[in-house]
Amino acid sequence: MTTYVFPWLVKRSVKKYQEKFYEQNPHLKPDQPRKEGEVTIEKVGREESGNVPENIGEYTEYEDIK
Repeated sequence: MTTYVFPWLVKRSVKKYQEKFYEQNPHLKPDQPRKEGEVTIEKVGREESGNVPENIGEYTEYEDIK
């Protein structure tokens, strides 16, 4: 009897903790399997002006040498 009950309890508790973890950290949840040929578009946040954010790096001047 313990060969059936113990693994079931362990599996149930692991699933429960996993669900709680993903509720707190939804960005870490693995991607859901998709059908072959299915296309999804995910938008990445950008500034409204379309310019590069100021905190992205520094501008370095350069001179072309011919």
